[in-house]
Amino acid sequence: MNTSKLAVAAVISLGMTAPALAATIGIDFVGENPDLKVAPSATAGIPEIAQANWNPLQVSNNDANGYNNSGSLVTIVDSDGNPVNGMTVTVTPLDGGLWPKDGADWGFTGSNADLQKGLVWSKFRITITGIPYAEYDIYAYAGADGNAGAGKVSISVAEDAEGSVDADSTKYYRVAWLAGQFVRSDAATLDDAIAESGNYVVFSGNTAKDVWIDWDGTVYGAWTGATAIQIVPVPEPSALAGLALAGVALCARRRRIA
Repeated sequence: MNTSKLAVAAVISLGMTAPALAATIGIDFVGENPDLKVAPSATAGIPEIAQANWNPLQVSNNDANGYNNSGSLVTIVDSDGNPVNGMTVTVTPLDGGLWPKDGADWGFTGSNADLQKGLVWSKFRITITGIPYAEYDIYAYAGADGNAGAGKVSISVAEDAEGSVDADSTKYYRVAWLAGQFVRSDAATLDDAIAESGNYVVFSGNTAKDVWIDWDGTVYGAWTGATAIQIVPVPEPSALAGLALAGVALCARRRRIA
């Protein structure tokens, strides 16, 4: 469990009112089957940041060569179901083409299987504009069909946008059998990714309102692609301070009881 969630638990146990933590925003890439998506009321994702109200994004499949396929969202809600005004997400092909794909579940079940089985591949750009948070992390989830493979994901500031992105702007992953568990890849090279498989990467400490995420799912082995993107706000320092004080109070209370 992350630090902010531990502190919230401490606040609740003391009978206090916790400072509200901002909602997350999830984009669920739908496969060839338009029904292969997370239901609005279902919770899915990495346990520490799992959310409901994933936004399904369907990429067209009219061009067999993949060069004219695309998809976009202009109506987006956050994990609480509230509209995110002004935010858009668009997926367009890079050299190599873009297609929706029904992938394997890789051991995931329930809503996590719905999240991971629908994907887009193989080389494409995800453009996200109007991100509403002052600072945030981006979680990029990867999937594949029944064969293991590796890819790389890069983040950059979109043209003319203000702000910055993670200095470690390119990360590698290798989708393989992980028994239905979300496993983070921090691989900086393909060799690192091959040595230790993972099915998501994280870009931390971003402040740009508009970003490009360039995805190459054809780096090694079988083709892979993106199953989801999740935008997770970094709590404001004042909120973290309040939560930390609550945690200190809980520890002091427990010592007195003991």
